[in-house]
Amino acid sequence: MKKTWPIIVISLSLLLFFLTRTPASPPSSSSVSSSDSPYTFYWNEDCPHCHLVLDFFDQTDLDENLQVTKRETTENSVRNEFIKDFLACFPEETQAAIPFLKGPDNLCLLGDTSIIDFFKSQEPSPKPSPNE
Repeated sequence: MKKTWPIIVISLSLLLFFLTRTPASPPSSSSVSSSDSPYTFYWNEDCPHCHLVLDFFDQTDLDENLQVTKRETTENSVRNEFIKDFLACFPEETQAAIPFLKGPDNLCLLGDTSIIDFFKSQEPSPKPSPNE
């Protein structure tokens, strides 16, 4: 029995080790780096103004055409990134707010109206018909 005791302990240790490991999974949309796309849209599930922007994206597909990364701010890692980006844009602010869009060339927009108006201005103009 004395010789089998170390084997049992080692076997159980290995079993616990392999049972507690989590398999690698592909990154979810919330863990995609915002540096991979030109625009990062920070939002929260409980924010009605955020949902106005999300509804606009759903209706226009501009978020896909302009490569907008949507980041929900309830996750700690996303919240930390959001606060860092927000304070880089608005260093005098004492509280971060959403909806918030960070883009290239120091673009920083706050609020549903300014974000929607910006994306409306990015829509391609309809081509004039040959009869006009």
